[in-house]
Amino acid sequence: MNRKGQEEIIGFVLIMVVVAVVALILLGLSVRNQNTGTRESNELYQFLQSSSEFTTDCKIRSTEYARIQDLFGLCLDNGACLNGLDSCDVLLKDMRGLIDASWNIGNESQVRGYLFVSSYEAGVEASLEEIIRLEEGDCAGARVGSSYLIPEFPGRIANIFHVCY
Repeated sequence: MNRKGQEEIIGFVLIMVVVAVVALILLGLSVRNQNTGTRESNELYQFLQSSSEFTTDCKIRSTEYARIQDLFGLCLDNGACLNGLDSCDVLLKDMRGLIDASWNIGNESQVRGYLFVSSYEAGVEASLEEIIRLEEGDCAGARVGSSYLIPEFPGRIANIFHVCY
């Protein structure tokens, strides 16, 4: 009787070990397949924050040039620079230049592409109004991203940047 109880315990332990191994394999496959989601990146947040302070060629006062942060609101309102430049054109050119200077993007690089979208939201229930969109390369794989909010009365401007690997 004692031997039969030991055999049952050994059988139960073996079944539990097999179940644990199968569960670990399934968990590993599940984690590996979640690669296509977007992870938050502190580096991208810092890029968005510092790029908003970049001084552009758009003159907004007799001796003052606009920062990129100022151009989002000016472009949203279809405003022009005092020196005759279109605010949206300056914004697109400078954002593309900052991104291209900061990341080596292409098939030979680790970074395959990027997506930058700037949108205005008047309130929680309001729909988004896209200000600019910049895309380059292939964003089908894994992504890291971040967002940076700029107050723009009565709402806010959300700048979202994704780098694709």
